[in-house]
Amino acid sequence: MAAVIVSCILALLCLMTSVEAQSPAQEPKPRFDVAVVKVNDSGEPRVAGGFQPGGRYSVTNYPLRALIAAAYLRPQVNPDFLIAGGPEWIDKARFNIEARATAEFPPGPDGPNAPRRVMLQHLLADRFGLKVHHESRPGQLFALVRVRDDRLGSRLRPSQIDCGASAPAPDTCAPRIAPGSLTLTSTSLTALVNLLPRFVGRVVIDATGLTGRFDLDLTWTPGPTEWVRPSTGAGAAAGDDGSSLTTALREQLGLRLQAQTGPVDVLVIDAATWPTGN
Repeated sequence: MAAVIVSCILALLCLMTSVEAQSPAQEPKPRFDVAVVKVNDSGEPRVAGGFQPGGRYSVTNYPLRALIAAAYLRPQVNPDFLIAGGPEWIDKARFNIEARATAEFPPGPDGPNAPRRVMLQHLLADRFGLKVHHESRPGQLFALVRVRDDRLGSRLRPSQIDCGASAPAPDTCAPRIAPGSLTLTSTSLTALVNLLPRFVGRVVIDATGLTGRFDLDLTWTPGPTEWVRPSTGAGAAAGDDGSSLTTALREQLGLRLQAQTGPVDVLVIDAATWPTGN
């Protein structure tokens, strides 16, 4: 009997070994082949760069918070208020980064698990000792709702433009953002909802009930603490009519922001250190 038991155990061990041998090895997560991180002491307020063709990531004058925001997309770049913790220099110190992969970034939908974002996450972990986790916290947020159910604002229109492969021109469907100005073409209301947190400092959820694709033009006068950025395209001029964003949403798009509370997903920094040498 003992011999039979030993034989069965040996057979089981052999089977387990065979299964492990046949299991495909887990593919390593993508990483940049070369990365150079340098401190930028220029004092220049402007920033530049991002992901480039050819598997490159090149940025100038970025603070660590902005690098983290770019690495952990959701679904737009993380607004600052959704990143908690970190060293006292997270917004003060500025860095230039030149990183290159061995090949072009793989195609596919963008997001925190896209290969190029994962590469940047690894770069920050390797060079800045970055460790983060997601945490749900109760917080203030806005629901975007309609002012009236029977009509939209004059600057929010069902789109007649196809932004697929047959788009009339490459720049036609590109979002145009400037201080106090936002133009979106053939887009869902989700795109607007994803952009608003950068201007209003809160998470925004879509409660309009609107489906389909729209063209919208929104102009307003930015408040003193409102997030702004350089223009990303021609034809987007800053608002000069004295309207606040909330007033412009109501009068131009027929939408309003309704304050409420709810769970907010925050990216918490557990550890971050001064970058290691190249």
